Amino acid sequence: MRSRREYVRAMRAVESWTRISRCVCLTGTAMEPFLIAAVTGRALAASAARSGIPVVVLDCFADRDTRGLARRCRSVVARQGLRFDTRALLAAAAELAPWGRCAGLVYGSGFEGRTGLLGRLARGRRLYGNEPSVVAAVKDVRRFLPLLDRLGIRYPETRFTAPPPPQARPARLAPAGWLVKHPGGAGGAHVRRMAAASLRCSSPMADVPRSSASMSSGPRPCDAICRSCTAAPSAG
Repeated sequence: MRSRREYVRAMRAVESWTRISRCVCLTGTAMEPFLIAAVTGRALAASAARSGIPVVVLDCFADRDTRGLARRCRSVVARQGLRFDTRALLAAAAELAPWGRCAGLVYGSGFEGRTGLLGRLARGRRLYGNEPSVVAAVKDVRRFLPLLDRLGIRYPETRFTAPPPPQARPARLAPAGWLVKHPGGAGGAHVRRMAAASLRCSSPMADVPRSSASMSSGPRPCDAICRSCTAAPSAG
């Protein structure tokens, strides 16, 4: 039951800004900014601005709109890929929202596969959202899918062994392609079509509509590989 409790906790929504603002008023820290960290923090910053809550935003864009909503804003994107630069993120947080002058941490996407970094960022700050351990549990496919089975929730067929070669598949599934998705990824940039030559793997796999396929590439360790069947409904 412990695992189920963790997932129930993980599925709860992050506390609303209204509730956060009440906490700020009660604790007398209304003048201290909240730290927002996400791949893009604009939506969170806009929500906070509507409630009159000051924020410091660290994300991968630091666009003009976000800068206009935040007390301070800085890009902490890595040189390669749409992901955080660890050193830049931690250094900017220490400079712009140090734990002694920060009302709390609110995070968005970008930490799904980097829960260790989330834990380091949350150290000394009040965390509004799921604990890193909960995020890691939700992203553990081998634990998450059995929960869906127990709850009777349908999901794409998923496996942890290499798919059979095309000639061994039932006719109703041919021709079928496979998609590769990293369980700890956010967004769709990491979802790609798996080439037939790279079917040798021992990774989680699932069945999704062909329209979800994207770039061609082979799987990496711990990738989720998704089967695309012609019988699946088109996304239009």
